[in-house]
Amino acid sequence: MQYSWQRVTTRITRPSHQLDLLLPSPPWGHRGSRYRWGDRQRWRLEDKLHQVLEEIEQRARADHEERLEKQRKEEETRRRWEQAMEQARLDLLHDRRVKALREQAEAWHEANRIRAYCDALDQHITTALAVTPEEQQPVTEWSTWARRYADDIDPLLHHPGPPHDRKIDPEELRPYLQGRSPHGPGRR
Repeated sequence: MQYSWQRVTTRITRPSHQLDLLLPSPPWGHRGSRYRWGDRQRWRLEDKLHQVLEEIEQRARADHEERLEKQRKEEETRRRWEQAMEQARLDLLHDRRVKALREQAEAWHEANRIRAYCDALDQHITTALAVTPEEQQPVTEWSTWARRYADDIDPLLHHPGPPHDRKIDPEELRPYLQGRSPHGPGRR
């Protein structure tokens, strides 16, 4: 049995203008997005829930795309840094080889100049008329020592080659990196 106080009667619901649904304010990249819905004279909040869900989905897509773009930029930065590091390594090795080559060529020239000097010295001693054997002996010893020294510094007598490529310290690459850090793409 039903009592009158148990009966469900039809009610007319009217917006209370008290229900509001707020999403966090959209970031600047989401201009034109809504972030506030509520009861109004012409609609109820429940009628606008599909718009709320669409806005949430749109923001999620935008955030996902933003994260992907940030990740792509970071990967591109890392790739450029790795290329710069490889080029810096090649440039450093090139400079080391150029330096070694110049040192070898300079040593070779120096050895040849010393030998030419020794030849001229020997020629002078043998053709000089007023040189006594006592005066000639120290000059001959000097010439002999100078020739041995020339042989010691002459790279051609020691089978020259490229310098040994020793391990590269990252700080050695800094002058070749045009302001980048040798320790990582985001560092200085």
